[in-house]
Amino acid sequence: MTKLDKFQCQHHAKKLREYAKSYLADGLRRWQGEAEMISMVRGDAKDFREVAKLLRAGKVKEAFSRADSMDTAPREQIPDDVWNAMHYHVYPQENY
Repeated sequence: MTKLDKFQCQHHAKKLREYAKSYLADGLRRWQGEAEMISMVRGDAKDFREVAKLLRAGKVKEAFSRADSMDTAPREQIPDDVWNAMHYHVYPQENY
């Protein structure tokens, strides 16, 4: 895996935005009537969108840092290919 180019950043950002929509819709259905849980799901979806926005702008290091600072449960829901692409962009020496 290599550094991400503009096209790859756009691709991964789109995938993460789509995931954020799905995550939010599923969470709202699942936690209907649970205000605290709905608030958490909305916050997580916002975090996904913020990471996607940074990726779309080509700011991969910032996107990875933002993703890495998310709560563990939602962070682990980031699609593997998106996470791995950001990770290997930031830490290319760990490619194997």
